[in-house]
Amino acid sequence: IETILTIRSMQENLMIKSLGYYKHGVSVPLTVINENKEGEIDCALKTASGFGGCNAGIVLRNYEP
Repeated sequence: IETILTIRSMQENLMIKSLGYYKHGVSVPLTVINENKEGEIDCALKTASGFGGCNAGIVLRNYEP
């Protein structure tokens, strides 16, 4: 479902805010979307991390044929 929503977000050029994010957990600068906004999305990284070694990632690219 998350992958489908990511693809749809890319099609509509809509960046969706990260719910529940309040504070950086690292000392390097991060760009975190805290409000929904429009913008061109060329690619997206979708990750699935879990306990027990069920980790995966997919890079999605938006391109015109």
